[in-house]
Amino acid sequence: MKHLKKINEWKEDSPENRRIDEENINEINDFFLELKDLGCKLSIDEVSEFIEQSYQISYYLDGTSLGFSIDTKNYEHSFEEQIEKNKDNLKRLNDYINLSQDFMIRLKNASYQIAYFNTGHDYIRGFESPVIKTSIRLTKKELHNEKIVVPVEVGDAIYMGRFKNKKTIIKEIGEDETGMPTINKKKVVTFRTTPPKKNPNFKGYNRWKKKKKD
Repeated sequence: MKHLKKINEWKEDSPENRRIDEENINEINDFFLELKDLGCKLSIDEVSEFIEQSYQISYYLDGTSLGFSIDTKNYEHSFEEQIEKNKDNLKRLNDYINLSQDFMIRLKNASYQIAYFNTGHDYIRGFESPVIKTSIRLTKKELHNEKIVVPVEVGDAIYMGRFKNKKTIIKEIGEDETGMPTINKKKVVTFRTTPPKKNPNFKGYNRWKKKKKD
């Protein structure tokens, strides 16, 4: 996953940032395929100010309106035909809502943060009547997936000892009583991931305490 830089840092136009934006936009387009098959049109704009990897997304469903209406004065189509047309309209609306929810779940699972979301009627250039439109503001979350990997396995040669000059063949890789890794039953790291066990009988060091005279 990609990383965000500091908030309020102006976005630098670098090859690395352009590559990351291209990967993110391709990823968003892949998540949108089902809505595209429904007939939705998608547009993605990069937001260059304030924060990196931020995008303004909008998409709309052509030829569908909210609501259910019958025009009793329309003699070109029968009442039954208008009912069936509205049924198809409502089915497309239901598919639009369900697929939009799936789309946002995919974005969230891919570490996008939805900062703004709105769905409603809006006018689009080239259309006489308003269409159903959704607007989303996305930001890529900062991730910390760093981990330590030591590329060794049984049979490899490593150098151990005080001066790290004693050649040793790895015969066994295991764990000690604290769960830390060992090689040939010797510790590999000098830190622990669990707190040490406390001795209930330990009362502290007393070597600096003066002994009481009899």
